[in-house]
Amino acid sequence: MVSAISGQSAFPQEASSTKSSNELGKDSFVKLLLTQLQSQDPTAPQSSQEFVAQLAQFTQVELMEKQAGHMESLLVAQAAGNQTAVASLVGKDVSFSAEKITTKDVGETRDLSLQLAGEADTVVVSITDKDGKVVRTMHLGPREEGRTALAFDGLDDQGNPLPAGSYSLKVVAQKNKVDVSSTVLERGAVEGVSFIDGVAQLLVNGSKVSLPNVLEINERGAA
Repeated sequence: MVSAISGQSAFPQEASSTKSSNELGKDSFVKLLLTQLQSQDPTAPQSSQEFVAQLAQFTQVELMEKQAGHMESLLVAQAAGNQTAVASLVGKDVSFSAEKITTKDVGETRDLSLQLAGEADTVVVSITDKDGKVVRTMHLGPREEGRTALAFDGLDDQGNPLPAGSYSLKVVAQKNKVDVSSTVLERGAVEGVSFIDGVAQLLVNGSKVSLPNVLEINERGAA
């Protein structure tokens, strides 16, 4: 639990204390208040207004400690709820933005599509390997605005199966030589969920997919 007020302790360390602390919690506050009352001059007692102000400050400290405890409990519950919700995606089909694809087998295909922000009279998709070499160029011709199919058969430009590995995707879509915004989408089944530093990532097609990149969630096998 985190204390709301911190500072150097006004009391010497007790012999039974096993751990020093710079936090001024409610127990230390009460000790400080009692010591102040015991040490005041009887002929010139402390002002009642100042005493009431210190009591009010003590109440605020205690309330803040309770709020901190409640907030911690809420955060734990929220994190557990989020993990449960994300885990329920296992077995679902998802479509997500993909600038890269990773294959495990030679000639492995991918269920891809292309989202165009507007009509395009030319669409060219280039696939490069990890060394930056273009291994496949796909000329899709004119396409309408919206979703369009982008079949990747796992072959290079010579018709040879591509080896397993990581490949980057680049799309150049234009209308009257003006670029049209586009996004490559990959589809696959969620095989599992990975939590790294509290951040959930879906395991899809052998790759880790961040939730912000997921655009669609469907039942398995749904169109």
